[in-house]
Amino acid sequence: MLGTMRPFLIMILRGTLLCLSLLIFGSLLAQPVSAETCGRRKIHCECGDTVTENRKLTQDLGTCRDVGLRVRSGVTLDCNGFVIRGRSSREGILLQGVDGARVRNCEVSGFRFGIRVRAGRSSQISSNKLHGNYRGLSIGEEAEDIHAESNFITKNRELGILVNPATENTHIYDNIVTENGRRNIDIRGARGLLLDRNTVGGRTRYDLQFRHVQEARIRSNEFSGGKIQIRGNSDRNQFLDNRLLGRNGFDFRGEEDRDGNWFGPDFNEVSGGAVLGARRCFRFAGATYNVVSDVTLGECAGRPTDLRTVDGHPAIGNEVEGQASQNVTATGVCGGDVVCKCGDLVRGSARLSEDLLGCDRVGLRIESGTTLDCGGHAIVGRQSDSGLRLQEARDVRIRNCRIENFEIGIRAQSVQSLLVTDTQLVLNRTGIRVSGASKDVRIDGNSIEQSREIGVAISGGAEDTQIVQNTFLASRKAHIEIEETDEALVDRNVFDGTVRRALKLVDARRTFVRSNDILEGGIELRGGSTENRFLDNFLADEGFRFEGIEERGGPWRFPDDNLIEGGAIPNARRCFVIRGASRNIFRNVVLGECEERPFELKNADDHKPLDNRIE
Repeated sequence: MLGTMRPFLIMILRGTLLCLSLLIFGSLLAQPVSAETCGRRKIHCECGDTVTENRKLTQDLGTCRDVGLRVRSGVTLDCNGFVIRGRSSREGILLQGVDGARVRNCEVSGFRFGIRVRAGRSSQISSNKLHGNYRGLSIGEEAEDIHAESNFITKNRELGILVNPATENTHIYDNIVTENGRRNIDIRGARGLLLDRNTVGGRTRYDLQFRHVQEARIRSNEFSGGKIQIRGNSDRNQFLDNRLLGRNGFDFRGEEDRDGNWFGPDFNEVSGGAVLGARRCFRFAGATYNVVSDVTLGECAGRPTDLRTVDGHPAIGNEVEGQASQNVTATGVCGGDVVCKCGDLVRGSARLSEDLLGCDRVGLRIESGTTLDCGGHAIVGRQSDSGLRLQEARDVRIRNCRIENFEIGIRAQSVQSLLVTDTQLVLNRTGIRVSGASKDVRIDGNSIEQSREIGVAISGGAEDTQIVQNTFLASRKAHIEIEETDEALVDRNVFDGTVRRALKLVDARRTFVRSNDILEGGIELRGGSTENRFLDNFLADEGFRFEGIEERGGPWRFPDDNLIEGGAIPNARRCFVIRGASRNIFRNVVLGECEERPFELKNADDHKPLDNRIE
């Protein structure tokens, strides 16, 4: 009987298996699959989604195996206290090349990066808790104006906050950063950083580590855990009113790169605040010309300074409460009949008789009343320090030089009456930098080529700077950047070669820009850049951009009340991009492709661009 029924039983079994297979397959198809975006059509975000509209989470997310969420430009992601969990080598929240995004009230754990910002500008990371990641918050790859506020960043395996090279104007304030693996805060190669009112401590190796950081302000922070170390080419930073409560003070330390180039932290300022528990408050190892004043000292008051010579580089010129740390000089004096060599101080009148090649740090230092004629000879560095350095010098003339391959070709700090003419600056990170309330600086008839960042940078309250009849070629970021200055003149220059912006003004007032030929790149005005005049300029392929800046989550500053008159913009698709700025006047400008739609108007947060008009 069983034998005769066997074929029928096999058929029934096969049919049953087939039905089960179809049911299982159908159920798999019916399972919800994460969409690429969460917006109007999809209320609840899932792992891997891109947030395309303002979103407030209503539930936890995870465990995510890849990126948790991506955020687009202009979008606010409010996690509402919910958790994004991962088991991933990627980012919990990723902002990739976006502008004006906001991420807040998120708890992120279990990723390689809790929150990561890559490129983009003007985004805000606030009130988040980042823990149990490899790195808590990472900001980098040419990101600009990123604000990190009131975050709690703790117990991440390697570090809490990382700011990578090529970032600008990162603001980190009112955060608690504690007990993160090796470093609580790690800043590398950033410019214009603000680190303000943070509480940093717990068990870690470094509370704060700087490397190649320029012009940062570290203000009113409390450090109670690891070391405070300033390394490499970290220059002109200000440490103001900070309290160091642990066993470590400030450590300024020079270093060599893999190619043997020496970099030391120079011209930094430590003022106010206190160093209470350290045995040595200030260590200078191969660092020079740093100044300490008005700091309350605890255990180290009897012997506050520790000086170290590193690889033949002495710690000279550092001052603690007005006392020089070492009364030696690392340079000779040249001029007249004395031949100059790398590192010398030029006094009086000097004419180079040969090239200066392979300068490890400074090419030459320039004293007041000096006229330096290079006679066409070159001063060549190793991507370190400055070709020519002037500090608090007066009545200086520089001409007929070729300055190549330095961090800064000519560095002028707090100078008065300086003329630079007939000079070629090539392959420097910044061709010429003028800062520190300098006055009456004229940059006339020079060639500034292939700057790795900026051709000429003017900042720090400089007055009456004149940039006249120069040729700029192929700067990476900007040919000219003018920040927080008054009454500069930019006249009859030629700008050519690939560049992000030919001319960039940030919080600049009463600048007169006249009769320049801008063959590539446009003109950008940012922040409180007001009462500037642009007369008869030719912009070949891009126009003007007006951009507001929000200061530490507070009031905005806008480039208002500027006048653009005459000249031409023949080939730009948008001649005037205006984000929140008002009352700018465009008069008698010849427009080409953009004539039908000359304006692109955008809000900056809730600030509308008002009363911008063409006459």
